[in-house]
Amino acid sequence: MARADEEKNQDKLNPEAKFMRLQEVGLSMILAIPVAIAAGETFFINDALIVQICVLLFYIGFACFVLGHEKRKEIRKQ
Repeated sequence: MARADEEKNQDKLNPEAKFMRLQEVGLSMILAIPVAIAAGETFFINDALIVQICVLLFYIGFACFVLGHEKRKEIRKQ
């Protein structure tokens, strides 16, 4: 509990931290694509479904990464 309070206090001091985490989420979603392919092939999932999952991971990850980047850039300008 104390750690969560400490992180909240640090976030107030560093407003970029929230958007940095958003960028990390986007990057990890993009990097999860090979894992999704391997898991899909392991469990014999239809190839078309694997492609759809990978495209979805890429678009959501890209959107999170770009949003986080743009918001951090706005904060730095202020």
